[in-house]
Amino acid sequence: MLALSSAHKRICIGVAEVGSERSPDRLEQFTLHQYSKAINHLLEPHFAQKDKASIRVALVACMLFICLEFMRGRYKTGTNHLQNGMKLLARLQRDSERGDGHCNILTRESYQKPIDDWLIEAFTRMDLLAAQFNRGYWMPPSPHSSNYQPLSMTFESVTQARNMLDSMFKDIFHLMGCYRQESLFEAPANSGPGQGLLDIQRRIKSNLNMWLNTYKASRVSFQFQLDAVSKIGYQLLLLYHIMASILADTCLRPDDEMAFDRHCHGFVSMITHSANILEAVRAVHNSNDPVFSRSGSEISLFTVDIGWTPPLYFTALHCRIHHIRRRTIKLLRALPSREGIWDSMFAAFVGEEVMRIEEGDCYMDAPVVDHAHFDSQPHGHALSPPTLPASRRVYDVQVVLPDSPSEKTMLSCKRNKSDGGYEVITKEYDVGPQTGIAKKQCTETDVLSKCLDDQSLSGS
Repeated sequence: MLALSSAHKRICIGVAEVGSERSPDRLEQFTLHQYSKAINHLLEPHFAQKDKASIRVALVACMLFICLEFMRGRYKTGTNHLQNGMKLLARLQRDSERGDGHCNILTRESYQKPIDDWLIEAFTRMDLLAAQFNRGYWMPPSPHSSNYQPLSMTFESVTQARNMLDSMFKDIFHLMGCYRQESLFEAPANSGPGQGLLDIQRRIKSNLNMWLNTYKASRVSFQFQLDAVSKIGYQLLLLYHIMASILADTCLRPDDEMAFDRHCHGFVSMITHSANILEAVRAVHNSNDPVFSRSGSEISLFTVDIGWTPPLYFTALHCRIHHIRRRTIKLLRALPSREGIWDSMFAAFVGEEVMRIEEGDCYMDAPVVDHAHFDSQPHGHALSPPTLPASRRVYDVQVVLPDSPSEKTMLSCKRNKSDGGYEVITKEYDVGPQTGIAKKQCTETDVLSKCLDDQSLSGS
């Protein structure tokens, strides 16, 4: 906690700039010292017993280390910690199955401790954020994840609404994985999804519609119950629902980017709601956060929970309406923020590069309309530009994040060819996420990663 607090302080006071492999300042030295002490404690003999209590402590420490690494811009190391933490959760599940079944953490049975609920929720949500950046561990859905039916016509809490939506995202990602596996064994002539996958897709889409109806019915009561910050969280859920609905409809056509064209109004809706969220966030921080107010909104906000970056990044990649794309990228840059593995400024850079690769000079003569206010509704020619042909569109965008300011960022994507094959486009950039510390300053995290990995593999 001391290391994490110190790293956060550096960000808040504007010390952690990017671009040099300088020696650590006093705050960074303190961070690294506390970080090293925490790692050494995890290496003490009593943690080698690998009982449930020691694994729980290791998981709590692991989550703090994930947050610390993401906050410091060391995304590869943070992702490694996340994967090791997910393996430890899986090991707890295996231990329960070998015993009396009274503490099955991943299936939420009745004899678990409250800390287990927290660990499940924290790691699952962090993994879902990473999965949306193609960096998740891809845990299969739990046996109870398909039971979305609310007990009443409205949600009891924002948490209940969030948990149901998280479960649907897990099922969507699992369906995508099943389709990829199925495609490996199907002949090209029979490469479409099987009936079983189509049935699952229909169920997910039906559940998403049910969720939206319950969300709308709950909105009035929540407007009176929630404070300003919680209302922003409730608004964010609608962004994720729109993204989930588009993803559920297109997930069985992963190499067909034309499938996104029929979701124009969904993308526009995300932009409109995002503009409202931007104003709400600014209002809350201007009234409650003097540092934010003095910074002119240039300070980078950090949270380990969801923010608006994944839905906006999704829009920047898949919406081919030129003016909506530009407005999406503009929104990402309007409020610099880091949400787990996500960095809004870096997401804007990737979205802009993908747009440049696809569009080239296609829209050189298009009228410029992205000077409009964020909250103005796009209409007319802004929604009806020339269709970007399939031959120019890319898919399967992958980003290899650097682990220090000196490393390059790798971006790769695929584009279908007229002969039925595809080309892989790969580019390197000197730009990375907006924070970073020299790789040589934190080599002790390699020891921690090995320690956690050893715990997760032993007994397997």
